[in-house]
Amino acid sequence: MGDDDLISALAADASVSVAAPAPAPAPAPGPAGVPKEVVMGYHRLFAHDYFERQLPRFTSSRPESPEVAEAWKAAVCDSWLCRLPSFASGAGEEAWEASCAELLQLTVQGSVWGIKARPWRDFAGPMQFPDHPWQRLPCNLQRYAGNYLNLLLALAMAGAAQSRPLLFGACAMAKAVALLAPPEMFDVELLTSGSFRSVGGGWLRLLLAALGEFGLAASCFCRSGARGGLLGGGLVLAHALLRTRPWTDMAKDKVKSAKEQVTRLKSQ
Repeated sequence: MGDDDLISALAADASVSVAAPAPAPAPAPGPAGVPKEVVMGYHRLFAHDYFERQLPRFTSSRPESPEVAEAWKAAVCDSWLCRLPSFASGAGEEAWEASCAELLQLTVQGSVWGIKARPWRDFAGPMQFPDHPWQRLPCNLQRYAGNYLNLLLALAMAGAAQSRPLLFGACAMAKAVALLAPPEMFDVELLTSGSFRSVGGGWLRLLLAALGEFGLAASCFCRSGARGGLLGGGLVLAHALLRTRPWTDMAKDKVKSAKEQVTRLKSQ
């Protein structure tokens, strides 16, 4: 074999070794010769349509987060401090005395800041681990908004009382005197121009109660009060998850869900 033949043989072997790789096999066809990509696309479309139809069944019976926020906002706006009558003389003695009587009644019922709440016996109802926590949690947060706010503030004030006992004690004493002292104690008269002028009365009692209540509220925002608030937040979440909903609320949710499904079917 000559040199030319040897070079030709080596070149042929090199061309065979660097040959282009074989193309990738085509995707396996689906049923009845339908490409697999088309079949998988129909599967994804079916799953999308299924969840679009079924998702309202699990979400329509629970309040949305804006409803929970509105319930908490309404509880704060309806508190005693936010509904104070005017201290102007036109408000009247009866309005001042009625406001103090309302604060006393709310305090006896276990309300902090004069925030209205559901009966505590209802709040401490049956507990059970939830099967559907995403439904129970927002419902309880909305239903017991006033109770949860009172619990948070009570624990925050308990923490503040440890770090600022003098301020807490002075505010609590002012509130107690304003609510429990007889009305005659606030009838203050000053001698002006040779005659006595009444400067006290119901407005003075209401002012003392408001200052005491505001001082107790302000004490919640100290560092120790924040620690108590964090503890209260954990208790609130635990109660909202464990407190079972009344059967009346569950029945209303089912009726509402059924009406929404009927409306959806009619629209289709």
